[in-house]
Amino acid sequence: MAKFTLSYKIGSENPISCDGELYRVRMGDTLFEISRRKNVPLEKLIAANPQIENPDVIKPGQKICIPHWEPCPDEKPEEESSCWRFALLEGTDLAPDGVGFALVKPGDPGWSAVVGFNLPEPCSFGDEFDTFKAWFIESRTFSRFRLDMCQIADDVWIAEDNNHPPPEFDRVLVTPESSPGITTPTGPTILEGNLIRKC
Repeated sequence: MAKFTLSYKIGSENPISCDGELYRVRMGDTLFEISRRKNVPLEKLIAANPQIENPDVIKPGQKICIPHWEPCPDEKPEEESSCWRFALLEGTDLAPDGVGFALVKPGDPGWSAVVGFNLPEPCSFGDEFDTFKAWFIESRTFSRFRLDMCQIADDVWIAEDNNHPPPEFDRVLVTPESSPGITTPTGPTILEGNLIRKC
């Protein structure tokens, strides 16, 4: 990886230097979530950013260093079997009253579920749409894990599956769709949220 070196002065929010990736903080980011997303131990991420006085407080637009790190052969990652994942889903401008949640139970057997409330009929987003689908997304590669949703009340849709997405998947979307066999979202996003891991 390229090494970035930035000028630094007391009180600067940017790293002194970075032997790895220079990352710009987005709204809602925390160091914990970034460390999970980038597969870097939290303590190494904190150590690479001494300019951050309080690791619990980072700001959108701030630049931080994601250090280059590879685990030792005998260093095992945290067991996924102990970590649930969940997301609170908020409606986009197309469905401002929509809300929902997603849950991923780890382990073997595991399962995943997505529930959406206050959802308009799929056809209100276009005559070609007759159902909703939930998507677990890996943000860096846009890899997808799809769940087919079914309507259980006038404005309530649910999806569940005995499988669960890999641990690097970090976002959940709900879109109106028409084809049962599609592998990528084609309709507009009406619910979205970030998966958070709880161990």
